[in-house]
Amino acid sequence: MTLIEFARVMEEKLEMNSHKGGWDGMTPGELLRRIKQEVGELTRAIEKNRSALDVAREAADVANFCRMLADLAQDYEEDDMTYQGKRKPYKDGDDDK
Repeated sequence: MTLIEFARVMEEKLEMNSHKGGWDGMTPGELLRRIKQEVGELTRAIEKNRSALDVAREAADVANFCRMLADLAQDYEEDDMTYQGKRKPYKDGDDDK
């Protein structure tokens, strides 16, 4: 699968889940938890020998949440994740829940 093809799968997954709303109200810790959940789904897809397209779709979910985290990080200072924008501030320990 080419990068362009994978980007299309990412877009498809975003469109499929657009009814769930965006990530503006999420903290970095919440997004990290979602990434971990999606990695679990990707792992199970591989372990169950699902189709290449199914694996790509699960990988796209992981990639999309990573992209959301990268977008959210723009509202924080790079060195210490001090909140700088309109979104909910990062609380120490958010990624430990």
